[in-house]
Formats: sequence, structure tokens, C-alpha cells
Amino acid sequence: MNIEEQLKKLPPEFTVEMENQKQERWIDVYNYIIDYFDIGKDIVELNENGFDFVDFMKKIHDFGFYGGVNFALDPQSPYEKVT
Repeated sequence: MNIEEQLKKLPPEFTVEMENQKQERWIDVYNYIIDYFDIGKDIVELNENGFDFVDFMKKIHDFGFYGGVNFALDPQSPYEKVT
């Protein structure tokens, strides 16, 4: 069962709170990565050259976040991308 099917079985409040938590964690994760690797200037340079680093990192974060939620809801089910 994919995560979309799993979430439909739960109260809508769960999905709303899950999305709120995802956004809050994203900000923490992004700031941690920038500080830990000291790459603020590099990100500006990448963006100037047409590479959207923030979007790239957001996609990786979301993939991991939903994979974690999927595992928490059903550890036996492999992660399937939400379409």
C-alpha cells in the first residue's frame, strides 16, 4: 500500500499536522546543512548558474520525510512515490 492509500485511512487532521511538521523540519534541515557544510556562498553561485539548490534539497528532504512516514505507518510496505 502506498503512502497516499495509508493516509486516506487516517483522520484528515493527521495529514494536516504531518504537512505542518514536514515544513517545520525542512527549515531546520536546510539551515543545518547550510551551516554544517558552510555552503551559503556556494548556493548563491549555483543559483546564479541556473541550478536551484534549494529545490534540489527540498525534493531530497520530502522523499526522505514521506519514506519515514510510510515506514512508520507500515514497516512491511516499501516506499512508493506519491503521484
